[in-house]
Amino acid sequence: MKWLFFLLILLFNLPASHAQETVKRTNKNLSFYTEKFEVLKSDKKIRHGLYKAVDSKDTLIAQGLYSQGKRIGHWVFYNYKGEPVQNYNYSNKKLYYYNPDDAKYLKYHFTDSVHQGDTVRYPVKIGGSYYGLNSFVNAQPNLVRTLTNDFPNTNQFPCDHIFTVSPEGKLIKHEALVTVNNTSKLYLVTDKEFDEDSKEFIPATVNHTTVECKVVMNVVVNVYSTLRR
Repeated sequence: MKWLFFLLILLFNLPASHAQETVKRTNKNLSFYTEKFEVLKSDKKIRHGLYKAVDSKDTLIAQGLYSQGKRIGHWVFYNYKGEPVQNYNYSNKKLYYYNPDDAKYLKYHFTDSVHQGDTVRYPVKIGGSYYGLNSFVNAQPNLVRTLTNDFPNTNQFPCDHIFTVSPEGKLIKHEALVTVNNTSKLYLVTDKEFDEDSKEFIPATVNHTTVECKVVMNVVVNVYSTLRR
């Protein structure tokens, strides 16, 4: 029934997205998945209409709608098994469904002190861990090249990807802390290829006030791919 509910939500939003003529596109990006979407026939740089993303095993990991280059309405995101883990509405900025197990491998560090007895809510990455955060972790060929130069003759690099999330829910800094042979080095990662929708979080709160927080994903980077530990 949950699958049917998500499908009906997407179909409900469909008519408004096709008011203009579109053409279909497929894009295998720098990350681990392939995008299938529509763009305006009059301006092929603008996404407009149905969107879905599948991983290397052709498992559906994201689907939703674009209107004039912006994500609108309900989007559904999935884990590596193809199970829905999140349903987020980009039009009203509300999270309608969230599976907390999706974030069980993440760690969090608040910029300001948190005291015993405080009511805490951790930030939530819109798009989930598999589609949302892994996109930033895997699409980093420049980081891999830098690591091979800084640590010659090393093929695997234990790494903490650190995402600093503002009180407004925006990704304001992305760093990678790499440790090889007891030597640690912190790198600033640029995410210029990602649009603003991809950088959205539901912000952390302490005592119902939004605050800055760091989200940490631990991975192993190797020369050919990035693997979660």
